[in-house]
Amino acid sequence: MNDFELTFLTYQDLGTPFVKNLLEFEREKFLLTDLAILRGSFSDGDFWTSSWWDPPYWKWDDHRKGVALGSKWSERVGYRFARTIAIRLVLVPSINLYQSLLEKKEGDQVSFLEYPQAAVFRTEQPLLKEKLEQNRLLPTGKVYTFDKVDLMDERTSFQGKMYPEYLYQNQKYIYVDNHSYIQDKTFILPGGLIKTNYNDRLFVKVQPIFWWVDTKNKRLISTRLLLSGLQFQSYNETYHSDFKDTFIKHYLDTYMKKELIPSSLTPKSETFDSNEPLKRLIYKRYGKKG
Repeated sequence: MNDFELTFLTYQDLGTPFVKNLLEFEREKFLLTDLAILRGSFSDGDFWTSSWWDPPYWKWDDHRKGVALGSKWSERVGYRFARTIAIRLVLVPSINLYQSLLEKKEGDQVSFLEYPQAAVFRTEQPLLKEKLEQNRLLPTGKVYTFDKVDLMDERTSFQGKMYPEYLYQNQKYIYVDNHSYIQDKTFILPGGLIKTNYNDRLFVKVQPIFWWVDTKNKRLISTRLLLSGLQFQSYNETYHSDFKDTFIKHYLDTYMKKELIPSSLTPKSETFDSNEPLKRLIYKRYGKKG
């Protein structure tokens, strides 16, 4: 699919009316997906007091050699090598795609493409593992590629590890390693009642992505922080204020763009609704899709 491009917000975007209003609306909103947490992202809050607000996510700067992160974070160059910063996507569609998306827009948001997001509840994890061992989970032929390098290792460049997608009872899953920032400790994911230890493997649901529609700039901004565990730039490379030459842009174009596109084995009906745990939590708190 060549009718859209993936990028990030820029430091300069932060001063535009749409993004300023968006950031104000999202203040103290629940932005991290379970997958982003399992792959290394975290917030300024305390994991054990459920203060999950204001997690840092990548932005880029086309005027300086720094990289802007979260609103409370420094723009120091060294953070380019960190693997704990989350990914918030900006999708720039072709004219035809943009027009078709406008027809599907509900309020200020639209549902488009899909990605692993919410971890399966703890009580359901053993059942899916048993079904996997019995070859009862149907591979869709699609994989998701994440970085297998240790989260704290800033000097080693990207080493991809592929995770197959499975279909079971009209729901898609991946079975992914936990590389969370909280290493060797038990914690509860906000999207569901999950207790997990570092390097456990967990099933995560593949779900539709919701986007804010920026009509002035004809682009989409993901409502959630979808992934983490990736460097903006490799340790031995220099950022010359050219986003297209960064590792993270290479990852978006080489892996993430194709991995957002639904597999040909599509569930007969959507299972991502207001009764699903992650959305139920958000509906309860904010009454919004997300």
